[in-house]
Amino acid sequence: MSESFQNLLNIVRSIGTLISIESVLRWDQETYMPKGSIQSRSNQIKLLSCIIQDFYKSPQLIESLETFLNLETGEIYNDSLESSQKRLLKEIYRDWKIANSLPTEFVAEFAQLKSESQYYWEEAYNKNDYSIFKPYLERIISFSKQKAQFINPDISPYDVLLDLYEPGMTQSQLDPIFKDLKSQILDIFSKISNLKSIDTINFSNSSFDLGKQQELSIQLLNKIGFNFNCGRIDLSTHPFTTDFHPTDVRLTTRFKSNDLLEGFTSTLHEGGHALYEQGIDQQWYGTPFGRYCSLGVHESQSRLWENHIGKSKSFWQGHYQKIQGLFPDQLGDYNVDHFYQSINHVKAQPIRVQSDEITYNLHVLIRYEIEKKIINESISVDDLPDLWNQTYHDYLGITPDSLKEGLLQDVHWASGLFGYFPTYTLGNIYGAIIFEKASEEIQSLDKNIQDGDFTLLRQWLQTNIHSVGRQKRSLELIESIQGEPVNISPFINYLKNKYSDIYNSAL
Repeated sequence: MSESFQNLLNIVRSIGTLISIESVLRWDQETYMPKGSIQSRSNQIKLLSCIIQDFYKSPQLIESLETFLNLETGEIYNDSLESSQKRLLKEIYRDWKIANSLPTEFVAEFAQLKSESQYYWEEAYNKNDYSIFKPYLERIISFSKQKAQFINPDISPYDVLLDLYEPGMTQSQLDPIFKDLKSQILDIFSKISNLKSIDTINFSNSSFDLGKQQELSIQLLNKIGFNFNCGRIDLSTHPFTTDFHPTDVRLTTRFKSNDLLEGFTSTLHEGGHALYEQGIDQQWYGTPFGRYCSLGVHESQSRLWENHIGKSKSFWQGHYQKIQGLFPDQLGDYNVDHFYQSINHVKAQPIRVQSDEITYNLHVLIRYEIEKKIINESISVDDLPDLWNQTYHDYLGITPDSLKEGLLQDVHWASGLFGYFPTYTLGNIYGAIIFEKASEEIQSLDKNIQDGDFTLLRQWLQTNIHSVGRQKRSLELIESIQGEPVNISPFINYLKNKYSDIYNSAL
């Protein structure tokens, strides 16, 4: 590696370190920060965002980039670079181009706003009072539209924001995929709704000790291979995972005494994210190759562990006695088949993170349709609660009973994450493809899951997904695994096979 290229990487790694420091502040805000500290914390984040912008716009970085490429077009004119270096350079240029398009003052104000907005969203959520959060949401939307305009004024603003989370993806690509998926999901949902109901356990009628739930979550993370020497688990209003380095990955979860699955699925979901971050190749830390491929791929890992593992028959055949032993009074009268059916029971309900695998994607598509209207059109924040409720009625035939079950249930918009939600369903699609391929190559996988031995699966994922980082774009990565262009067939087949078995009827 030439000295000039190494100098470029050193600058980029410095930016990566600063971003990880900012992540520490945001993690602390969501976990241990005193409530009265929000203004000082938002000012700290504002200052740090300015410093990061200064690095992106520094003469040193600009001069280093100009050594290898045209800053206007991104065309690489240095022929001495290896192919992998050229790929890395393109990703560095992408990050620089986006950052350089944003005025430093704008970035600083937006960072401060998002910090405050998340705080007031939580207050609004806890009090079920939209008026607390509404003025912040209005500003977040305005800033998000400005951000899209700064980055690329020549294309749809929602496409600009979507590209930040799923590079290369556009509405024109997503719309037909989601249209087909919606049609097939609604067909499966309709068939299941017309079948005889299965007998399920009403978990809400019981109380599950929170300490035992937390103990179970820690055991679960240990079992799937999360390294507690390089990470930790805490509690937050909305579960999330953040990384400061592959050797320092933090995840949060939440528990409810009348809902055993809340903590279990949240922990396993975030555990999938955390394994991805711990599996990143450390030699590339701070560079694009040391970052996840896309949020769709990231969500493929969380949804894979949450659903293909945590809600599978194989897993519970090997682990039900353990959880039954922890909660004998609540589960002692039920066998493993009864429990498995109950945790996979299909029913329309208003909360996305508590929904089953069939209706979950309808929750995501609802948010996708509303987001597009928010960003591409001029929807008043006053109209959003009614729009939310009406879209839920159109898609799922239900209306949330409260704002806490409706518009306020997710933290994403408070964090300025417009364009993020579609990656959840892309994660389901990618995850089914990945799990199908892993099952082909690890012939003992079903038995491994039942035995609780996830070593081979974790190693396979680290080799084929985690360590790749951004060396490939998401569609390129998934196509290399699937052997053909990305499509929804593996995901639909997975759902039909699983739920045909559960409901004892062909779907």
